[in-house]
Amino acid sequence: MRAWFQGGGFLIIEYDMAQALPKKIPTLEAFTTKNWTHPDNVLYTDMTINIIIQCYTDPTQRGPCIDHVPILTVLDLTVPSSKSSPKKNFNNIE
Repeated sequence: MRAWFQGGGFLIIEYDMAQALPKKIPTLEAFTTKNWTHPDNVLYTDMTINIIIQCYTDPTQRGPCIDHVPILTVLDLTVPSSKSSPKKNFNNIE
């Protein structure tokens, strides 16, 4: 928890963060007990809320001897195109 603490307050509160991964989605299977838990979080801010399309886990993509489940996040990273103004053709000078 120490890493989350900054300047007398939590980063989540200071930057008004919210959780992108839905609550109670299992992200870790304990090796010994085989219990599923959800210690991992994916957070977003007001600046990034519009680019997150989907956030989920896929246990089928977990590697061998790995306890954590991959968290997959789909982002919309399209760049808006700008209108180009007509360029002057200086080769057509009379």
